[in-house]
Amino acid sequence: MSVKTKCGKCNGYTTQCAAIFAVIVLTVLSTNQIVSHHSAVRRHTRETGQKLQVNWSDCAPCPPESRPQSSLVQSAWTELSRINCSVDGDYMIGCRQDTFDVFLPASFINKYFEVYGELSPPDDHHQSQWYNFRSSYGTVHPLQQADYTPTGGFLNFHKYNVEARRAILCVTAAEGVPLATQWDKAGYFYAISIAQFGLSHHAKAQLEPTPVTRNFGAGDADLARWRMTAPGSSIKRVLDRVGGVDIPVLAFTSPASFRHGAPTLSLNTQERALSFQIKLTGPGGITVKIKTRRNTFGYVSYALVDKILEVKGDHVTYGMKIGNTRKWLWLTRDLFIDWLKGLGNPKISTNWFLEIVEVTLHGRGYLANMTVAASAHTQNLIQAADWLVNHQDRAGGWPTSVPIKTRAIELPPNWYSAMAQGQAMSVLVRAYNLTQEAKYLEAAVGALALFTRESTDGGVRTRFLGQLDWYEEYPTSPATFVLNGFIFSLLGLYDVQKTAGGDGQRLAQQLWTSGLFSLKKLLGLFDTGEGTLYDLRHVISHEPPNRARWDYHMTHIALLQQVALVDVDPVFSRTARRWLGYCRGERTPHN
Repeated sequence: MSVKTKCGKCNGYTTQCAAIFAVIVLTVLSTNQIVSHHSAVRRHTRETGQKLQVNWSDCAPCPPESRPQSSLVQSAWTELSRINCSVDGDYMIGCRQDTFDVFLPASFINKYFEVYGELSPPDDHHQSQWYNFRSSYGTVHPLQQADYTPTGGFLNFHKYNVEARRAILCVTAAEGVPLATQWDKAGYFYAISIAQFGLSHHAKAQLEPTPVTRNFGAGDADLARWRMTAPGSSIKRVLDRVGGVDIPVLAFTSPASFRHGAPTLSLNTQERALSFQIKLTGPGGITVKIKTRRNTFGYVSYALVDKILEVKGDHVTYGMKIGNTRKWLWLTRDLFIDWLKGLGNPKISTNWFLEIVEVTLHGRGYLANMTVAASAHTQNLIQAADWLVNHQDRAGGWPTSVPIKTRAIELPPNWYSAMAQGQAMSVLVRAYNLTQEAKYLEAAVGALALFTRESTDGGVRTRFLGQLDWYEEYPTSPATFVLNGFIFSLLGLYDVQKTAGGDGQRLAQQLWTSGLFSLKKLLGLFDTGEGTLYDLRHVISHEPPNRARWDYHMTHIALLQQVALVDVDPVFSRTARRWLGYCRGERTPHN
């Protein structure tokens, strides 16, 4: 597709590719010109399906010096001079000028127009340093599956690394799930973080090859491999009841102090997932000696103490709680994450984990089913599901024990979240489909009850203008109508309705249908024409609109793409495409 346009200073017309307008974008003359030319090129590509390129051979009638030149080319041979630029008539900034163009500082452009850019070093595509300009930050990862099922991976959660987040203190040893610090630095269990931990590991298990697991447990353990490094230490094979079944385990005796040697097993493996079951009859635990990338050594211990996490020099200790004395505990640990959290969440560190060197036992107790592998995603999913089963309250929910007080959200302790309910249900359904253990599905069905109670009565349901059901991520009064939390809750309802039977299935279907109807009616209210809104507080409370930052905007797109796989209404796929265009600088037309 080509258009007739004047070529440079020529008076006659010639055929020239319409992408010449893209060159004009580099000429910063006015905001309106930038937007109009940028949009014209994109609109042409979208409508015709043809990528526009400049073909200078079509400009043959024009003298070479009259051809429009890229600013990047001009600056190489044209001297730049200083010039002041007036910004909306309010203040002046220093700019540069050459024969053709005026250049505004990138730092001003980025802040003023809320766009992004940085200098990047040479790479395979660029021989010299180059400037990387972006209309948004963040990435919408393509969905890994062609459909959505309660057995498949959850959205793009294979990209999530929940336990490494700065708002996570650590994965506790006693519970095996993340401890959040977002609203309380002391740490608290947050059902959303725990559910996302389980869903991310389940999604990874769906995509990654099944890891090779090496067993150093009791049944076929070679006792000769254990070194007795302290007087009075011993280890032997015995039978003990684990999970209601008598199995071979290792009974050990050694000094309880972690400063003394004890039964030690060399592993020397770069596999980082260590899983084991342990029962202690008194003080003691297990220490893992690791090698770091600086060829130094560190120690990660799991001890029968009540402290959650303690760091002393090169020794990191996770507490298994004194109350678990004489109880079997199942620990699945990522040594890289456990060491990282001991270092205090460093952004960059050369001190990261390299390999497991050995494990040492302390005190008196029993050890069973010790394995090492590259990952333990399925075990992490089950630990998240088990926590949800064990901590579901009588109302069927997982209340957040800490209060929230932000600019627009204030909630007392023990509040419920529809997003937490929904993501927890998605975890429980996947655990059920994997194990066929009824406790997981029973807990998922039990979680439906809070969707039938109004948020003003301790539930999570509200109604938009008294008519459309909405499930609140934050059950405030007045309601906030948060978009991403609502859709996450819908996916949980969908998972239950596709898995449960009887009354549970009927209730889940009713709640899903009602919520989906509301989403179709209200979706347009979240569209600003150049981005999305996080919630609708401006509609209800007449506050300023709460624009979604780009990572939330990406989440909105991913959620709509997922819903579009289970509902044929084109509003979801069409809206997702438009919102994806906003990430590339596209805007809806002006009136």
